[in-house]
Amino acid sequence: MDLEQERPRVYLFLLDGLRLDVALEEMTFLQSLVAQGQGRQAIIRGAVPSLSRPCYATIATGLWPRQHGITRNFWTAPLKVQGVFHVIQSWNRLGAASAYHWWEELHRPARSFLGRPQGRHAIPLGHYYREDDYPAEEVFAAARQWVEEEDPDFLLVHPMNVDDRGHKFGGLSPQYRREARVLDELLSLWVPDLLRNPMATVLVTSDHGMGEDGTHGADEPSLTHVPLWAFGRSVLPGQGGTYLQTSLAPSLLALLALPAPRHMAAPLFDFLTSLPITVEEASLWN
Repeated sequence: MDLEQERPRVYLFLLDGLRLDVALEEMTFLQSLVAQGQGRQAIIRGAVPSLSRPCYATIATGLWPRQHGITRNFWTAPLKVQGVFHVIQSWNRLGAASAYHWWEELHRPARSFLGRPQGRHAIPLGHYYREDDYPAEEVFAAARQWVEEEDPDFLLVHPMNVDDRGHKFGGLSPQYRREARVLDELLSLWVPDLLRNPMATVLVTSDHGMGEDGTHGADEPSLTHVPLWAFGRSVLPGQGGTYLQTSLAPSLLALLALPAPRHMAAPLFDFLTSLPITVEEASLWN
């Protein structure tokens, strides 16, 4: 077996602040792939509070905010439990991110009382930005560089432009809808290319929705229900199904043929079939 050729790759596109109804209306490329039987469209029920940093931590760890302890956006400490990137690193696999700087903060090593880092950063390849209106095109360009130069096993691509327009103009505004279409166009250039690798899986989702008034944080469908698209040979095509955001982390690891920590107790997405290889086979890479 050619281990490099057979190694699974997983690409997660996290489109920040994308509400479900606008996504289904404006993301026409992704919807067309599903209509052609080339992928799956479903719904994710996200964390409460429906705020970015708590949702990032839920996506990373498979735990709800009350469990991982990150309940507000101003919480800047790193994760205290293992997340997807930590597991990937522990198996000597390569994780990368082109993402908002809060992802870097969540995954930096904890520090001793002398201020020294304890361990390595969990995301060895990271491009981070700080401005909420940072262009999505630049986020994708940095991610492309990681793919072409480093070929990571897992890549997080996380643009903030939709969330930014939602806060400024509202979740049903023309500006917000336009940014959703921009992302759909960018994905139309990426997804077919990534799927040329038969071992690749592409997942597209969001952390939370957006209110008409430009806010989020509460527990209501427009804020907690977000889209999920999945593509690849391990995905059963079709439409339908509502899944918990806590299922994302263990499903990502299953697609990478890696074992999930015990705290990731949520069930895997039930539309995943013919997972790439067994964990025993994955051990050949170490």
